[in-house]
Amino acid sequence: MVAATGVACIPSDTGMKMIVVTTISTKGGVGKTTTVANLGGILADLGLRVLLVDADEQPSLSKYFPLREIAPHGLTQALQAGVFSPSNISSVDLPVPGRLDLVIGDAQDGNLRRWLGPRLDRAFRMRSALRASPVLAQYDVILVDTQGAAGEILDTAALAADVLLSPIAPDILSAREFRQGTIQQLEHLEAAGIGLGQIKALIYRKDRSRDARLISDEIRRDYLALRGRVDVLRCVVPHAKAYKEAATLRIPVHWHEPNRTTAAAAGTPSAARVMLELVWELIPQFAGLWPASIRNTLNGVDRAALEALVEEERS
Repeated sequence: MVAATGVACIPSDTGMKMIVVTTISTKGGVGKTTTVANLGGILADLGLRVLLVDADEQPSLSKYFPLREIAPHGLTQALQAGVFSPSNISSVDLPVPGRLDLVIGDAQDGNLRRWLGPRLDRAFRMRSALRASPVLAQYDVILVDTQGAAGEILDTAALAADVLLSPIAPDILSAREFRQGTIQQLEHLEAAGIGLGQIKALIYRKDRSRDARLISDEIRRDYLALRGRVDVLRCVVPHAKAYKEAATLRIPVHWHEPNRTTAAAAGTPSAARVMLELVWELIPQFAGLWPASIRNTLNGVDRAALEALVEEERS
């Protein structure tokens, strides 16, 4: 529910169906980890109960935020056991009104990939483990970060998702890799008769150059040719130093940059506005919810743009 001011006021038991979002790309360095971390931060700041799952063999998400309590086990033990338990769930040390926890990535030695390889159920291992785990009923959203390469771990994480989110940098190599790598990997799974969740493409780290604009337009045209299989989100994450600075500070980017006031920032939305737009577009039932931590700090331009977006969604 939403308070009269529009500030998030979500009860502890939301009653909503758990949503699993997996970030995917067969190319590394496109912003998957940063996107997962910042989405988790703002969702928890909205009062939601969020679980981050680090399924990357280079587990950067596990180091992104400070941890209050570290569980004795991580992802490998959960998938091998076929169930997530409290012994797999670490707690993130951030003062949010909701809840933010983490399943630590521990697959960097390749053992999990090798263990999954010969198993007949490897593609469904994460999906079945997520749904067989009573402890996960306490979460509203699960966000899964994956490696930037095709393989067994990416497959099982992709098939666990209700929504597949693919950040794409507006450069020709990233756009080409999405078409020739990520989409081909997903088509391989579909060819085996395996249903996939919605596929959402997020243009990420877009600068203000003409080249970036042209490639962004090309990406959108390419996805129209995929017959609606891929939606390109209207939300665009700009190339801005705030995202790197927030990662260094180990905090969600919407806390670090709730506003942009410098002349150099003219025309570039604040990180808080971008992350809210992303949440509202990915999970439309949250449109109009505002974290109390930033509600009164947004500048007039960002606030007006967000309020217009809410009205558009409701109309």
